[in-house]
Order: sequence, then C-alpha cells, then structure tokens
Amino acid sequence: MIDRVDDYYSASRRRLLAAKILGVLSALIALLWALIQYLFPDPMIYLSGIWRPEYFVAFMAIVIVCTSLSLCIWSYLKNRYLFAVVVVLAYSISCFSFFLLGKEYHSPDFVAGLPKTTSEGGVVYLQGVEIQHDHCARQGGTVQCRMTVTNRRSAQKIRFSSWRLVMKDGAVFKEYEAFRGGQAVRGMVYLELPRGAEAELEVVFFDVPEQYTEILNLGFRAGSKEFGFKNILIR
Repeated sequence: MIDRVDDYYSASRRRLLAAKILGVLSALIALLWALIQYLFPDPMIYLSGIWRPEYFVAFMAIVIVCTSLSLCIWSYLKNRYLFAVVVVLAYSISCFSFFLLGKEYHSPDFVAGLPKTTSEGGVVYLQGVEIQHDHCARQGGTVQCRMTVTNRRSAQKIRFSSWRLVMKDGAVFKEYEAFRGGQAVRGMVYLELPRGAEAELEVVFFDVPEQYTEILNLGFRAGSKEFGFKNILIR
C-alpha cells in the first residue's frame, strides 16, 4: 500500500514538473511572438543596424524546437500512446521544417526583404553579401567614403557602379574614383569573394564644396539593383 502511495506521489511530481516545463515553453513562444509581432512590427527597419538574415533562421529554429517539446510534454501528460504518436510526428515535421529553413537560407532571394537604404553605419545585403558603410571623410575638395564588403554565405561575384552623393539641398555629385584595397579601379568595381572573405572599398568624390557637411544619400548600384546609405555626416 505504501509503495502504491509513493508511486502515486512520484508520478504526480513528474507530471507537475512536466506541466511547469510546458508552461515555461509556452510562455517563451508567446514572448518571442510578442517581441516580433508587437514590440518590433518591422524588425528589418528598427534593427537594421544589428539585424542579420541568419537571425531569422535562428529565431525560427527556436520556435520549432520549443513547439515540438511543448507538444511532446503535453502528449506525455495525456497518455503514452498519444505520446508515442506525437513524438514520431514532431520529429518528422521538425526535420522537414529544418530542411525548408536550410533551403530558404541558401536561396539567392533570402535577403530580398531587407532594407536597401539604412542610416550611417548600417548594413545592406545583396544575396548573402553584406555591404557595411564605415564612414565618409573630407579632404580638401574631396569626400572619401569607405565601405566593407563581406561574403557571408557563398561564392559571389558582385559589380558596383553608378556611385553618387545626394546632399540635403538636392545637389548630386557623380564624379568619383574608386579604390579596392588601396588600388585604383577604372570604371566598374568588380569583386569575386569566396565565402567568409571581405574587401575594403573606398570611393572618392571630387569637387564637393566645403558647405556640404551632411549627405542625404550615398547611392550606388550593385548588380542590377539600387542600394544606398542615408543621413551620413561628413567627418
């Protein structure tokens, strides 16, 4: 009789612990959803300075894992037959979901929804290539803008062209000379970067009057698309 009572209380404690874990996982999923849906309705804009495409994959992976664990714990609290079925289904669906995430991650259009114009010090993306604005500085009648280009995902060939400065009053400056790793580049800037490699770009604009201290937009073309950085102070 005592053994049965002990077994009953032991099972009750396990169920209580499982219920608490389920509650924590459910709260975590709800918190993540609230963070994305309500606090940051468009994280690509609010977090453009620190956001990376890989964060989306990590977030979805957390949601999938937490959901699968929650379903397994819930089914365990019901009965063992339901638990066995749910474990098999959760495992299969999770594997398929991670397969879809990996396929999406390697898609050239994975970063198509990211902003193509950001503030000073921001980052823009082109099919896995990260283009980071470092700074723009004045030297006499020229303005020198430096950028770092990093290949985050796969082998890429990228062409930069049509650099321009647009000032607050609408003045546009298009006369420039480009440098790649300190070497002058004639015409179009062409980069071929292996995965994980980065390159330094410097674009020097000529005949920019001293009166201009703030750039509305540093624009350029990468491949066939328009990109740019906005609201840049000339140091």
